[in-house]
Amino acid sequence: MRNGGKQTRQVQTTSGKLSISRTVQRPHVLIKDEQGTIRLRIDREPIMVLDEYLNIGGLPFKMSEGMMAETAFWGQSQGSYETAEKMMREKRGYEISRETIRQVTDYRGKRIFEEEQRKAENLDEKLVDTRWTQEKEGILYIMMDGAFITTRERDESGSSWQENKLGLIFNSNDLHRRRVKGAGEGETHCGDRACQ
Repeated sequence: MRNGGKQTRQVQTTSGKLSISRTVQRPHVLIKDEQGTIRLRIDREPIMVLDEYLNIGGLPFKMSEGMMAETAFWGQSQGSYETAEKMMREKRGYEISRETIRQVTDYRGKRIFEEEQRKAENLDEKLVDTRWTQEKEGILYIMMDGAFITTRERDESGSSWQENKLGLIFNSNDLHRRRVKGAGEGETHCGDRACQ
């Protein structure tokens, strides 16, 4: 390794821009050419040891993970990237272009999708041949709903709205049937309505 001098790198964080001055290491090998002369050859890209230690070596967009998460939050929660740019400037004091917001939002969304896909495939592999995945009698029902509700607490953007999601999975054999007063002869009810 040879010392390649100092280089400065700027990383945008949620606390502002961070300037890091670090020593560049240049890997090299000694080779012998056709005349027998030994020469020094740089073997690959320079290595920034401090970047690797701080885990900022492969950061895209010159942003910390936290800053990318916040940028993606604003990018996906506003009606346009232009509005996200304006909100980030006004609410947080960040100067990030709408194009960068779009790229970061797409990048983070793709990473999240791939991670969720990997988890789903992993879960699917684990469920194969378990007693829950074998064929059962009846109908499997999957019900989902979501709503926004207002809360007393406000988030960092000043909104008091929170998203509430509900999921319900059940088998038709799990339904409990009961008789209801006033029901017609031979009619059974599931909860407060006639069973199908």
